[in-house]
Amino acid sequence: MTIPGDIPSVTPTVTLIPGAGMVIRKPAFLCLISDTVPAAFITDLLDVESAVSVPDSAPRRGRHLVRALAQLVLTADEQIDIAFAAPDNVGIAIFMSGRVYGETDGKRIGPPPGDTYDKAIPWPFEGLGLYLEGTVPAEVGEERFDLVDGVVPAAGALLHTPLGLRGTEFHPLPASTQTPATEPEPEPEPEPEPEPEPKPEPEPVAGDPDPMGTTERMRPEVAEPLPFTSTPLGGTPVGQPDPVEPLPTDPMPAAPVVRPSPFAEPLEPRAPLPKEEHQRPATEVVKIEASRAKVHGIRCSRGHLNHPQSWLCGVCGIRMDQLTTFLVEGERPPLGWLLLDNGFTFLLDEDLVIGREPGSSGGGRAGSPKPIRVQDETGQLSRRHVEIRLVEWTVQLVDLGSANGTFVADPSSGNREVRLLPHRPHVLVPGSHVRIGGRHFIFESHHARI
Repeated sequence: MTIPGDIPSVTPTVTLIPGAGMVIRKPAFLCLISDTVPAAFITDLLDVESAVSVPDSAPRRGRHLVRALAQLVLTADEQIDIAFAAPDNVGIAIFMSGRVYGETDGKRIGPPPGDTYDKAIPWPFEGLGLYLEGTVPAEVGEERFDLVDGVVPAAGALLHTPLGLRGTEFHPLPASTQTPATEPEPEPEPEPEPEPEPKPEPEPVAGDPDPMGTTERMRPEVAEPLPFTSTPLGGTPVGQPDPVEPLPTDPMPAAPVVRPSPFAEPLEPRAPLPKEEHQRPATEVVKIEASRAKVHGIRCSRGHLNHPQSWLCGVCGIRMDQLTTFLVEGERPPLGWLLLDNGFTFLLDEDLVIGREPGSSGGGRAGSPKPIRVQDETGQLSRRHVEIRLVEWTVQLVDLGSANGTFVADPSSGNREVRLLPHRPHVLVPGSHVRIGGRHFIFESHHARI
């Protein structure tokens, strides 16, 4: 809780837990790694900020830092035990892999076995803890020590939520307007009124400045009326005109008559925050140049770009025959998504490589496909099994020379399963069922024809 007039802190402090590991604190992120991580990976980790071509002031910059780190982890030759947190304007973007776990307000979070944890959460009230497996969490509220910047040996770190970012923080009312704790709402007997006629006054609505008795609850123990005036809608008040006139001098000398209400509080430090929020779009989008390919298509009546032969808009669903179909160049929208057998979905807005260890070779370069790591208990999935390529308006599936092959069942061919030739692109249609090793996924799309 802060006192009115104080500026709550928005800089988080970090408490360390001694042990075998390393904690890295930079202005843009907090990271915990085990002491077995190769030195080359640590060098790339310290340089991860330069790999993100997003300005510091851009929204969701923490999410882009997590994305760059995930590329480093997936392209490593061995398992990396790492917990990474990057604050942004949404909250905290978190990435965890290996034998680590996190804790938020007493709730434990962490990566499932053989997978990663990649999620953005709001700022927790008590902070975010990052720990190596087997480390006892830190006690909340112990903020005597703080790691500001650098690399130190530790087995865990607790990122304390600043007071200025706690969602439950509130400012108490000023002492002059607070209700005394011992006063039990004396509604029936208004003390400050000199005349003994407050009870029959609720009947004349036009002459009652406060029919609900709220003035009495807001009044301190000193028998002095609150500084407010209220002109009734029905005309001039019938009774008690005297105490109304001298009051406007206390709260606001400039507005003596009409405006103040019985709930008037000091309105001084209300910065124009709502104005800035309204200027910001409801869904914040980071504009990154050349993030998607440029293609030729047709636009619906609402401006959405679609395949030149589409019947319906893939975004809003409106019919495409409402406008003349002139080809225009624009940024290609996502061409659909992949639905894995475990329920995970992957948006097709860039090329993908799917396999057991898809980042073991060829990943990490600018413009390279995004690696998607999939576990296969049968052992039939290759390290780099298939690649999803987005070419113009088509989604192409390419077998990368896998040992056990790639099988596709298209609705257009009667769902008959066919094995793909290695390194030969195959165009997927919505509803195609793909089997790779012991796993399978389905390709779906909103577009009518692609």
